[in-house]
Amino acid sequence: MSDKVRKASVAGQFYPETPELIQDSIKTYLDKVDSKELDINKLYGIIVPHAGYPYSGEIAAYGYDLIARYKSKKYVVIAPSHREYINGFSVYPGDYYSTPIGEIPLDKDFIEDLLQKTGSVEKSIKGHRQEHSLEIQLPFLQTVVDDFELIPIMAGNADKNDVLELAEVLSEMEQEQDFTVIASSDLSHFHSYRVAIEKDRELINKLQNFDIDNLVEAHQNRSLEACGMIPINVLMEYARKSGQAKFAELDYRNSGDTAGGRDRVVGYLAAALYE
Repeated sequence: MSDKVRKASVAGQFYPETPELIQDSIKTYLDKVDSKELDINKLYGIIVPHAGYPYSGEIAAYGYDLIARYKSKKYVVIAPSHREYINGFSVYPGDYYSTPIGEIPLDKDFIEDLLQKTGSVEKSIKGHRQEHSLEIQLPFLQTVVDDFELIPIMAGNADKNDVLELAEVLSEMEQEQDFTVIASSDLSHFHSYRVAIEKDRELINKLQNFDIDNLVEAHQNRSLEACGMIPINVLMEYARKSGQAKFAELDYRNSGDTAGGRDRVVGYLAAALYE
């Protein structure tokens, strides 16, 4: 891997291998979206899943349908590291992230500003090497937004103070820059269809009520599950600090509804934070 360009590592596995097949798939998912009419003055960000496209692509499309209607020039994508241990957060140190569709430039000024203002974000390749949870969002962005810069952040072992610090800095930077946050997360893993819906519905209810403290506690004791709970919490706290934020569920399904059996399913949520 070049130090300057983070090459696509899961094309042909989590999503198609060629630009034509990728964009055809995404456009098919977008065509199926029953768009939610929300009165949006400011879109703070979206929560979207990161499973393979046959499993969660239709759900993710609900979030990107909103992105297509409320475009930014910069996207802060925060995703959980499944493969490497990270202390806090890791932002890619190169110049570009790439997919088969093309290279996406990183906003290096934004990144340097972020690094200077936080203690929990480091510039490192940690978490970025083979991770799917961030990369899988990018072809959707490339399909619905013509020209943008990327701030790619992997989340690792971040505590409450780390989350609050990053959220506060993003809120400060939002006063001067136009950007949208994308929190990458699946929900419950490998429960029966019925149990998954019960657990995920309880989690979504806490998100709707901005009950973040109890949500974090439930995640820590494993009564509720989301592999991207830290990215979700950063987005929730950022939106809450920045204005009169609202939460809107755009779509919820699980793998038993899309491309798998119902004995052991994974939950998928698309949601928006806005005012």
